[in-house]
Amino acid sequence: MRPFACLMVLLSLAGCASRPQLVMLNPRTGATVGCESPDPLAGSGEYLVSRACLSACQAHGFRPVPGAKAAGGGNSMPQACLD
Repeated sequence: MRPFACLMVLLSLAGCASRPQLVMLNPRTGATVGCESPDPLAGSGEYLVSRACLSACQAHGFRPVPGAKAAGGGNSMPQACLD
């Protein structure tokens, strides 16, 4: 029974891991934000939320910075992309 319990703990911790963040830069202001990278294998709701974040930030002048690492997990929609 012990291996099964260890497996369940590992699976629950893996589910808590945050998804990769895509760094977005506004070249005009120099501000950066992070949006979750869209995962086509995720559920439809999670995929749409990440795409909405990217679209909203692009509409506010932010552009993706390939290869940049985000400082940490953020909200599903950065405030700079909502204003």
